[in-house]
Amino acid sequence: MKTYLTIFITFIFYCCHQSDTTTSSIKNNTFESTSNNKTTTTLTENIANNVKEVDSINQYWSNKKITSATLYCYLPEADDQSQYFILDKKLKLHSTVIDSLTYELPFSVTNFLNEQIINVTNFKEKWVEECFQPHHGIVLKNEKGVIVGHISICFECNQYRLLPENVNYIPMKVFKNICIQAKVPIERKELSNIFYKSKSSKNKIQKVK
Repeated sequence: MKTYLTIFITFIFYCCHQSDTTTSSIKNNTFESTSNNKTTTTLTENIANNVKEVDSINQYWSNKKITSATLYCYLPEADDQSQYFILDKKLKLHSTVIDSLTYELPFSVTNFLNEQIINVTNFKEKWVEECFQPHHGIVLKNEKGVIVGHISICFECNQYRLLPENVNYIPMKVFKNICIQAKVPIERKELSNIFYKSKSSKNKIQKVK
């Protein structure tokens, strides 16, 4: 009788131990999963809380099928042109583009930007200034590499222009985060310093030749 009792107690103890181990394992896995989710923060997650509920779809931009986008930094005041947009009417890049700061947006970011353009919301910036002197621009292309639009961005007045059809529901933080990811300066002073240094270097190279 004692032998059977001992075996039974041992069996119960073993089952309880296994249950505790399994529970502990599940808790650990859950924690690890939660931890990974917290550390996996993307550009879209950083910006998502700035966008309000989608009201409708912008058919004009939806039909353009944007598949690639390139970020440029430029200094329009360094040129006598009255044109401030990143592209002129002939879709030619502004003459003051800083080549070293040109950045091709990853597909995921391009796709997210495309969604921001297409999805009409009731979002409005809290403040904008009347001035408009952009120093950042994004050129948008379709799958054939044809330019379908461009965005000129002014962080000083907190607004942008999307051509050929402007929309006003994209949070400026979208563009700011894109610049941060691209590791390009946002401040005009920094861009100015880089521009004139690069221009000076080009002049020196030309003199050597």
